[in-house]
Formats: sequence, structure tokens, C-alpha cells
Amino acid sequence: MIPPAVGNIAEMVRSRREDDGLALLFLDQAWTYREWVQCCAERAALWESLRDPNRPPHIGVLLDNVPDFTMWLGAAALTGATVVGINPTRRGDELAHDIRHSECQVVVTEDVHRRCLDGLDVGVAGDRLLD
Repeated sequence: MIPPAVGNIAEMVRSRREDDGLALLFLDQAWTYREWVQCCAERAALWESLRDPNRPPHIGVLLDNVPDFTMWLGAAALTGATVVGINPTRRGDELAHDIRHSECQVVVTEDVHRRCLDGLDVGVAGDRLLD
């Protein structure tokens, strides 16, 4: 079933909150749209609890192409934030510069990339580096 046309991405996400159709497959995991929207809403709530309204609403995402990436895109849409895709092939000073320059308030990452941040001044407090 194709949902009715919507005006923006946040509306598109919200329009699927009661849809039990398959939304996402990844390896041996599956999410319905209802489940995926719930995951987006949970991340949106976390973001809202952490954001500083006096700074640009930038969420840094240092992830591979995993389901969590799509859920942060949905969370950003729901809250009016901007996802800053951080290039996972960058290292050292270049990686730190990218994050500082884009004024990320939080950085969402995973174990494989978290180690790349160790010892770098990325301009994001340690409690705002989210695994």
C-alpha cells in the first residue's frame, strides 16, 4: 500500500506509525514501519534531551550503512535537526576537523568507528558520543 502524498519527511515518518508493513530488512533482522517509527521517536526524544537550543541542531552520524543510520535520519526529521554524515574513511586531524567544523552537538557512532575518535579533540563532550 502506498501512503498518501505528504508535505515533508517528518509527515512521511509520522504517516507510517500505525503501518505493520515491512519497512527494513538487515541481515537477519526486520522492522515494520510501526517499529521503525518507534525507533525514530526514541532517538528523537534522546536528541531533544541532549540538544542545546542555542547551537545549530546538528547530529553527527559516524556509522556504516546500518539500520540505526536510517533511524537517526527519521529522528532528525521529527525534530527539525540536521544529520551530518561523517565520513568513516577519515582519520586523525581530518576527522576531528570535520566534526568540529560541522558544529555537531552529538556524534552517534559504533564500536568500529568509536576507536577512531579516541584522543581527538572533536568539540563534542565524551557523554555526547553515543554508541
